[in-house]
Amino acid sequence: MLGARRPQLREALLIADLDRDQRRDWLESFRLPSMRRNESYGPIVELA
Repeated sequence: MLGARRPQLREALLIADLDRDQRRDWLESFRLPSMRRNESYGPIVELA
């Protein structure tokens, strides 16, 4: 888990070391892309 706070009213730089294998494991566990309902995006896209 990554948590960070930036200074108020100043620019900040965030550097993180991400584990791509952990991301891949998470995506395979939850299968979110297969649960996506593309028809739900119509109203959102029409507003743009």
